[in-house]
Amino acid sequence: MDCVRSLGLAAFTERYQKWCKRHGYNFQPEKPAQIYSFSKELISVFTKDPVTKFLVKQAVEQLNTVSFTVEQLRLEMNRLAAQLPEYQVVMAMKGVGPSLGPQLMAEICDLSRFSHREALTAFAGVDPGVNQSGTYEARSVRTSKRGSPQLRKTLFIAFWTRNVQKGSRTMST
Repeated sequence: MDCVRSLGLAAFTERYQKWCKRHGYNFQPEKPAQIYSFSKELISVFTKDPVTKFLVKQAVEQLNTVSFTVEQLRLEMNRLAAQLPEYQVVMAMKGVGPSLGPQLMAEICDLSRFSHREALTAFAGVDPGVNQSGTYEARSVRTSKRGSPQLRKTLFIAFWTRNVQKGSRTMST
């Protein structure tokens, strides 16, 4: 921010244009003026000195390391999940990809422990709750939400992803 303000608009525009060309971005003539005016409104939190530069570089290196580690873990989860017989079925589900598939399989664990599909639905906590007393029985009730909250969250993400892929803006099917 200080480096933008200290240049002046003409000098910043020239440097910005060179930066766009060097990094493969399309230069838009109105952008430098917008960035320059925006930088005038901001208050600098960090001074432009070697210590700040060092701290920013360290933070970037840590973020890159964490990103690399997460990607390696995701690949290993996918490799292990691919060895299971239900892998192809799970991966064929809409909204499930290389990150969500192994997670879904890990949340469910062994499918043979569920005697029927209603048992798996109850384990996920997406079965309708019971609301009755004596002869009264409610027609519409909320989901029970008993069971695994992590599995419910994973299923929600898969459903949401499926709708985003379809281009739907609502959560309806």
